[in-house]
Amino acid sequence: MVTRNTDGDTLWLTKIGKTRLIGIDTPEVYGQAECSGHAASAFTERVLPPGTHVRYRLGVDPEDRYGRALAYLYLKDGRMFNLLLVQRGYATPLTVPPNVDYADRFV
Repeated sequence: MVTRNTDGDTLWLTKIGKTRLIGIDTPEVYGQAECSGHAASAFTERVLPPGTHVRYRLGVDPEDRYGRALAYLYLKDGRMFNLLLVQRGYATPLTVPPNVDYADRFV
């Protein structure tokens, strides 16, 4: 379940804590805010408000250098949220091996 949103591609989930979505990158909203960063964050907040139940799958590399879980996130209807962000124009592909399972879909 979503407990908190940080920005467009980072949120908090029960059981695994702070989570970074694999394979994508949304514009920054903290520090040097980037164009469309607030729009990406607002979209994530709209689709995944706290209390939303989701499924996730951790990556081959399950954690990044900042200690965040790395995951593919799935909505109740089965759609992958990582891919939805790219399809709606809120994110761009960002492939970081070994987490490359859906890299071709994000492009």
